Amino acid sequence: MLKAIPSVFRKLGELGLLPKRLAENLVSVARLRNLIVHRYRVIDDEELYYLAKDRLKVFEEYAGMLEKLLEK
Repeated sequence: MLKAIPSVFRKLGELGLLPKRLAENLVSVARLRNLIVHRYRVIDDEELYYLAKDRLKVFEEYAGMLEKLLEK
C-alpha cells in the first residue's frame, strides 16, 4: 500500500496512467506541499512565491489531462 502522496503519483507514472514527466512533476509538487505543511524547513515568502508560481503549470497540465479523461 502506498502511504505517501508522492509515491502515488510516482506509481501512476510507472503504470502508464500518467505521463512519466507529469508524474515526476506532481511528485515534486507533493513534496513541496509536505515541506510547507510539516515545516521540514523554513521557506521565506519570496521562495514560496517562486516555487508556487513555477509549480502552477504542473497543476494546469494535470487538470487539462483529467478534463480530457472525463470527456471520454
